[in-house]
Amino acid sequence: MRAEAEVLQPITFGGFLVKLDRGARMTFLQTRVNDEVWLPAKITARLDGRLLIKHFNVAAEVNYSGYRKFQVDSRVIPGEEATAPRR
Repeated sequence: MRAEAEVLQPITFGGFLVKLDRGARMTFLQTRVNDEVWLPAKITARLDGRLLIKHFNVAAEVNYSGYRKFQVDSRVIPGEEATAPRR
């Protein structure tokens, strides 16, 4: 599964605090693990914008892998009977 987003017009967040310029892009890629659940596989971002008065240009890529099924062994151990408090 894949989702892509691109800024077509400048976007401002928090009034004047953060501004994303036109052309900023983000891509989210998910993969099916063990035919059970969709989990992130890759996130990429190319962002140009402004934070307060500082301009920034960010390119980042995050890859996820090595998913394993969580397994645990558990057992019930009998304990003492609970007694109701006396009044």
